[in-house]
Amino acid sequence: MYEQSNCLGVVRFIRNGVVEEELNLITEDGRLWIAERCAGIAGATPITHVGVGTGTAAAADAQTSLVTEIHRAALSGPASCSLVLDATLHATRKSGSVKYSATFAEGVATGAWTEAALFTAAVGGRMPSRLTFPVKNKAADDTFIIEWEYRFGPKD
Repeated sequence: MYEQSNCLGVVRFIRNGVVEEELNLITEDGRLWIAERCAGIAGATPITHVGVGTGTAAAADAQTSLVTEIHRAALSGPASCSLVLDATLHATRKSGSVKYSATFAEGVATGAWTEAALFTAAVGGRMPSRLTFPVKNKAADDTFIIEWEYRFGPKD
């Protein structure tokens, strides 16, 4: 018997208590990065930053950077991992997740955001995931929290 698995990227934008959720693309390099991290390969450095930008080109598998990056924020703390029983889909199967969170404080990265990505460095580095979305306007007095979650589970 064998089982297929899924990895889904879910991104939450939180501003003034309002949560908007989007799905992301795990890039070709992102899938390789996940495999390297599982294998303990030294070059697969951890995710350390979330970047935002104003590019509007659709997320594509071969992309390695944001189209028009305006700012990267360091993660707010270490990534968190969890293992959960998904009773709604599978009564006895467990799913795992890893979550990253970054805060874009007042006065930081103001503008009309249309893209975001995870990165393994403050500058350059690898970009395991990217997404584009309808404009999210960040005013100078706004604080945005971006929560990025990889969910691993059985493929339905």
